[in-house]
Amino acid sequence: MKIDKRTPHLEQFLNIYLLYIHIMIDKETETGKSIRRKIQVVGGSTITVSLPRRWVKKNNIGRNVEQNSEISMRYRPDGSLMLFPSNQKMSSTRRISTHRFGKDVRVDEIKRTIIADFIAGVDTINMRLKEPLELEDMSILQEFVVRSLIGFEIIDEEKKITITNMTQSPIYEVTRLLELIKVKSTRMVSRCITWMKDPSIEKTSLISNLEKGETELDRLSYHMMRTLQLCILDYWMAEQVNLQLSEVLHWSAVNRSAESATDVALSLVRVSTSFENPTDEERQILDVLFDLGKTLSDLYTRALNAFIKSDYKESHKILSIQEQHSITKQGKWPVKVRSTNNPDLVVITRNLDKIGVYIRKIAEATIDCQSARKLEFTEE
Repeated sequence: MKIDKRTPHLEQFLNIYLLYIHIMIDKETETGKSIRRKIQVVGGSTITVSLPRRWVKKNNIGRNVEQNSEISMRYRPDGSLMLFPSNQKMSSTRRISTHRFGKDVRVDEIKRTIIADFIAGVDTINMRLKEPLELEDMSILQEFVVRSLIGFEIIDEEKKITITNMTQSPIYEVTRLLELIKVKSTRMVSRCITWMKDPSIEKTSLISNLEKGETELDRLSYHMMRTLQLCILDYWMAEQVNLQLSEVLHWSAVNRSAESATDVALSLVRVSTSFENPTDEERQILDVLFDLGKTLSDLYTRALNAFIKSDYKESHKILSIQEQHSITKQGKWPVKVRSTNNPDLVVITRNLDKIGVYIRKIAEATIDCQSARKLEFTEE
């Protein structure tokens, strides 16, 4: 068989053309553009769709024993179908941010930047300073990192501060994390209400202990927000904690409600110093408010337990009870509070009502999560 002299040129052209096709596919994959594939019917009933070559290669999918020989599929609430390698592990990509600060930068500004990056899922935070921080400010920053961020360490140089994640896994199992938040938060809410039964209790040490507890709770809350943010950014994070993407917003709402309920409860204690020697009328009003606070404290614990256990029936009961004690819903204040001229008693009453609002949000999130789990896909 004679070989046409034009054959090498044709072969070269085909190689170039195939290379061009691969480059275009790679380009589409890298830029996040959609890749269209035609549906093929095999054997009259089997429908197949080809996979992008770069994606297959990147995820090490193939027929060899040491490679992934299967892909998994999952329905999403919007009706789309998600494909992913069956043996895919959690993403190991480290997220890095860099910030530059000018002269006279305040520690509070640096702290806000750190919190924002931490919640966003950043693993290494690099900060460049025009001038080194004062020793006192650096000490405050170091204590803040240790007490507020789980698994992070601060590395101090003269004009450079690096805060990096030292843990192997940047994510915690969300149920365990919420259990810790529940234990600390419910205990704090309960303690914040007890002083109304005994106004003579030593307020300074109580406030100091509760503020330390608030710092620890903020630390857990920051990490919960970070974990949920990572679930949104990286689907594999959600897989690791067995959380549907549709549930992330509800978990975030519960976390925020728990944090806010604790802040509101703490503000109850901060006004307690004006009741060192209450009058008889104030004593009677505090007893009424204590009964209301005790009911809401127990209801708050029940609401968090119901969310963790996905008990939507219990949540419906909680909503009914909360509505009966809601000033906002019922439109009526306790009679004795309405007749008082003491503004601090009004503040306490309003804050108790706010705790009721957060109880309601947690119960509603439980019911919404349950409804989302019951969604089924049909052919209709």
